[in-house]
Amino acid sequence: MNSIVIFAAGRGSRLGASVPKFIVEVDARPIFLHQLRALSRVPGEIYIVCGYRAAILMQLMLADLARDEPARSRLTFIYNSSFDEPQCASISRVMAAIPKNRPALFIDGDMLFSSKTAECLVKAQETTVALRAEPTADAVMAMLNESDQLQKFERGQDGTGEWANLAVYQPRHLPLLGEVASSNACRHHFEIINELVARGVTVHTHFAEFAEVDDIDDLRLAGRFVRECQHAQD
Repeated sequence: MNSIVIFAAGRGSRLGASVPKFIVEVDARPIFLHQLRALSRVPGEIYIVCGYRAAILMQLMLADLARDEPARSRLTFIYNSSFDEPQCASISRVMAAIPKNRPALFIDGDMLFSSKTAECLVKAQETTVALRAEPTADAVMAMLNESDQLQKFERGQDGTGEWANLAVYQPRHLPLLGEVASSNACRHHFEIINELVARGVTVHTHFAEFAEVDDIDDLRLAGRFVRECQHAQD
């Protein structure tokens, strides 16, 4: 079993939507339905971290999920009232809520990915971050060692792959993850990972394809991505 954590607390101001990006439609379906579909074969509890317009997010999610939809019974909502703060605030709240004895898969609520990617990550025996081979603008890039293990993330630097906002943590690393997230020494998820590496955690990497919905231009590309994923599954 796994803990699957989806971070959907932010405003998504760059997209200009009046609702959280997690419920914005891509190819006529909200992002969360695409994510839940990709996670359908990954066993475990699904934790949705909500904040901005949380009541609307929860209502629309539950309305779109049929009562016999398997994912519905797997959902637990975690409310983050500090949703205007960096993601470390959400991670800190998550660490106080999830079990510490099973792997935890962390996913940003604006990321689209395939079921194959999700399954590969949860099968990893080590703490692992997902990377994208072709970086986007203003990317956070990974510096790797000769064994393809993470050395450091840096924004806007040359590197081997772009941080894709998906990571799986093994139970033995969760206490340290919670400690770093609660220390207020880091603002962003990738900075927390940098601190884990600095404290001796070996972080492995997995390359895969993703689509991120940051702005209006991303919506068109995201639609093409989910259609390609659907075609591959069919």
